[in-house]
Amino acid sequence: MECLAVSGVSTLLIGATAVGKTALIRDVLLNQLYNITDEIWIDHVTLSIASQADMLKKQMERRLIYSFDAEDKTLRPLLDKKLIIYIDDLHLPGKDNYG
Repeated sequence: MECLAVSGVSTLLIGATAVGKTALIRDVLLNQLYNITDEIWIDHVTLSIASQADMLKKQMERRLIYSFDAEDKTLRPLLDKKLIIYIDDLHLPGKDNYG
């Protein structure tokens, strides 16, 4: 998992309830990965049926800044670091005004 995180490979870990997925990911990301490099920020987001799109947007943007190029406006992590967004308990959110 450390190799995937450092290499920037998106990863989805799936399995039955209460088998230790969250404990494994937290151990790798919060303990082992910080020992390898300090150029990575880790952000933890938990989604549920009560999650709103604007709340998720604010959570994801709190460690990002806008970068303006000639014709592009993109988001990137602060201080030229890598950002890993760890989404725990991915459930479908409820419908909002936009469906």
